[in-house]
Amino acid sequence: MSASRFHYHPVFNYLCWFILTPAAVVLWQTPMWWLVFLLWPIQAQFRHVLLTGFHEASHYTLSRFYWLNELLGILVGVVVFIPLSVYRHLHMYHHSQLADEGDYELWPYTVTRYSRTFRVICAIVELTLGFFFTPLLFLRGVLVDKKIPRLTGLRMILEYGICTVFWSTLLGVVTWFGWWDTFLAAYLIPSMISGNLQSLRKFVEHMGLMGKTPMTATRTVVPNRSSGHLLSATLHLVNYHGTHHRFGKLAYVELAAQTQRAQKFAAKP
Repeated sequence: MSASRFHYHPVFNYLCWFILTPAAVVLWQTPMWWLVFLLWPIQAQFRHVLLTGFHEASHYTLSRFYWLNELLGILVGVVVFIPLSVYRHLHMYHHSQLADEGDYELWPYTVTRYSRTFRVICAIVELTLGFFFTPLLFLRGVLVDKKIPRLTGLRMILEYGICTVFWSTLLGVVTWFGWWDTFLAAYLIPSMISGNLQSLRKFVEHMGLMGKTPMTATRTVVPNRSSGHLLSATLHLVNYHGTHHRFGKLAYVELAAQTQRAQKFAAKP
């Protein structure tokens, strides 16, 4: 099993996404507006990459510089209306109570007292409207969790405030100038596609498995071609998901190399 052959700085993802969105805005105003449709899958993929980077920031592994790790994580959190502090706190339960009722990220699928119909409806909504479903999922986690430390709670309130100011300002400007068609074409649609990619990846990582240990409640997808290794690298090697759960503090660049080691512990809790 070979390690990932491709690595690049996570800031590259941010630069690409922040360049593509203004480019789509400008292109939408030209006679070549239809080219924006061709940008949608590219925008969606780079935004999906940002979401995997957001996950790494919650583990403090996106950058070795603490200030850069927090800055990049907070930026994405504001854009997706999920504060980094919220994601980090609830993601801790995802690791410590994986596939159990205390796993807020897999709610409601791990709560067997809910009807199958309700869980199926939630799955359909999450896979088609993940951009809206996921922020509500994490907001629910904050509201029901009774064990949030005071300082963490204060940071959550601050970051939710920043999210609210950003989105209120953005939507206010869009409404004032009548830019809704541009906002829809250049931002919202590719963002919704990326949200669905994120939800689909989450389902691939965890759904349909019967175990509750790091290696039995997760899937690891090991690429065997250069194209697969490149895609894996862009997604911060999150496809080595069992390894990530087995060694939660491991930097993402080490996941591929450590996957064989993780498999040796597959039978251990």
